Amino acid sequence: MHDAMCVCRILVSLTKQSVSLVRVISNDLDARYRKLERTVGPEVVKRVYSAIDDFAGGS
Repeated sequence: MHDAMCVCRILVSLTKQSVSLVRVISNDLDARYRKLERTVGPEVVKRVYSAIDDFAGGS
């Protein structure tokens, strides 16, 4: 049985301010992930992300 949800894609362009914000957020997230890997180890982080991906129906 298939879900009736429609998946649509829309192409958008970011403003200069949005690009700057994405860079700031990306740098912050990268730093947080590195800290998490240092704290619990990269293998644990990999397993957690794999489990989340499986739960969300990813491949």
